[in-house]
Amino acid sequence: MVRRWLSLGILAALTVALGVVFTGEVLAKKKSSSESPYHHIYQLYDQAWKLMQEEKNVQARMFLEQAASYDPSPYSASIHDNLGYVFHKIGNPQRALAEYELALRLDPKRKEVLWGLALCYDDLGDYIRAVEWAQRYLDAGPKPDMAESCRAFIETARELASKQGLIDPSLPDYFDAMQSEGELCRWPPDKLPLKVYINSGRGVQGYKESYRGFFIDALDRWSKASGYRIGYTIVQDKDSADVVCRWTNAPADLGEGHDNTTGKAFTHMLQSDDGKCEIGSSEVVMLTVPRHAGGTLTDEEFRATCLHELGHALGLGGHSHNSADVMYYSSSSRQLPALTRRDKATIQHLYNDYQPLVSQTENQ
Repeated sequence: MVRRWLSLGILAALTVALGVVFTGEVLAKKKSSSESPYHHIYQLYDQAWKLMQEEKNVQARMFLEQAASYDPSPYSASIHDNLGYVFHKIGNPQRALAEYELALRLDPKRKEVLWGLALCYDDLGDYIRAVEWAQRYLDAGPKPDMAESCRAFIETARELASKQGLIDPSLPDYFDAMQSEGELCRWPPDKLPLKVYINSGRGVQGYKESYRGFFIDALDRWSKASGYRIGYTIVQDKDSADVVCRWTNAPADLGEGHDNTTGKAFTHMLQSDDGKCEIGSSEVVMLTVPRHAGGTLTDEEFRATCLHELGHALGLGGHSHNSADVMYYSSSSRQLPALTRRDKATIQHLYNDYQPLVSQTENQ
């Protein structure tokens, strides 16, 4: 399984960034001389702009807020547009909404803001409003590639909106939601602890030795979250492994129809004698380079993808509808590269009738 709309999160980074690039171009044209009364505002914005290019969004926010304190100015719409971007990036979509709405009031023609608003509402789980703003963005005439992505976003958000009354993202776990969609499976007890083989990564473009550590850390986190009902051992023989981790710099290795994903778990499922779903084997393929030319692949993103794809490999075949969960269907500004209480509760629920492989104190 794969994060169906990891692309939404990547689009959030790419397309909101498009708004930032647009804003930067506008300000560059308006760059003021040192004699201009707005020169200090431009200097603050310029400092923020440089920090944003380095993904230092917390620091950029401080300069943008200083610039905003001089409102109104010829730069106000651009400043609040970019405040929306940085608040979204640092995990505060509610404040981002306020900034984007202000930018739109100041300049109703800023169509990139419409997309930013759609992504924020998506992060907050308000799929009806996400569709409304995405449709407005589509009606505003974005570039063809963005229009295609926006249509796909709308289709997925509409599907989620139709389920919004059935799926409560505030519940303690998302076990029932996945079970209702037939998206749960388990490793049989006689397969535990799982034998895990991790490819060396030698010769794979973009591979870093730290990636192996991130993958093992993700295994440890899921194991602990399960109450050590899921355990593993690292093996050197690929043919004897239950779970194989493979690194690749070729996006095609993730399969067709997943143009924006950075990892995928190929899980082989079987039916037990009593009709229950059991996992026979799983291969987790991790992309070691950015999916898009000119893009980035941060360590935090890589860690989150390890956790997400291993969640699928361990039996969580579907997705959460809470944007803070690591098993959310998209990458989200609210996510950290760590399991939430709901992620932990769901894996515990899935394996609750298994015996712990070791005592908890042995692993502390």
